Amino acid sequence: MKKSNKITAKKVKDAQRQIELLQKQVHYDTRDYPIEYLVNKYDDKTFFAPIYQRMAGVWDLHRKVRFIESIILGYPIPLLFLSDDEKSGKLEIVDGLQRISTLSDFFNNKLMLQKMDKLDKLNGFEFKDLPESEILRLKAYSLRVIVLNRTTDEETRIDLFNRINTSSLKATDSEVRSGTELLNPLMKLIKKLAKDKNFKKLTDLSELKLKRMEDIELISRFFAYSHNYKNFPLCKSKRS
Repeated sequence: MKKSNKITAKKVKDAQRQIELLQKQVHYDTRDYPIEYLVNKYDDKTFFAPIYQRMAGVWDLHRKVRFIESIILGYPIPLLFLSDDEKSGKLEIVDGLQRISTLSDFFNNKLMLQKMDKLDKLNGFEFKDLPESEILRLKAYSLRVIVLNRTTDEETRIDLFNRINTSSLKATDSEVRSGTELLNPLMKLIKKLAKDKNFKKLTDLSELKLKRMEDIELISRFFAYSHNYKNFPLCKSKRS
């Protein structure tokens, strides 16, 4: 029997008291910083990484190159979060260290573009090799930054960092592939087959797995296996 969860006046009062106790007034302003400015301030340590941040360089080469490609293509970039350090006046990087450090590597010719998804003509280029017009555009390209006021305490900054980095659910491979449906006729077929009543009955997937597109993944694996099954390591070992 389900227990009653009656919300009494006392519960409401206690909840209000807890909100008032834990709620912190976070003051911030929004700024647009040119990439050249961000890189210079990171290089001269005016923008610094706190101890709770991941070390710079966590991103692998592919993620770094993909990020630079997105910048060059003019794609929207997620907000950066900085915080005014009360003692030094410098800006602490609450969220965005990997992006800023990648930009620094690229601007300082420490990152060579390779295996680009779209701009494959730039493979082998460093920053200095770009057309002069693109170099000037990149230097002036602004990123949106949230700057927390110096009154924001460390506990709040750490909480913000943790929430930003744990609140999102990473897309599965199937979810990413599903997003290419308009460009991919095979994906249209896969989605059509996933609705087949016999397939649904045979796989009997849970609602959660359906939401994460496990049905798409199963059919995709079938096509991948049937197309190239002779070259799968498992098949080779059985034939030998």
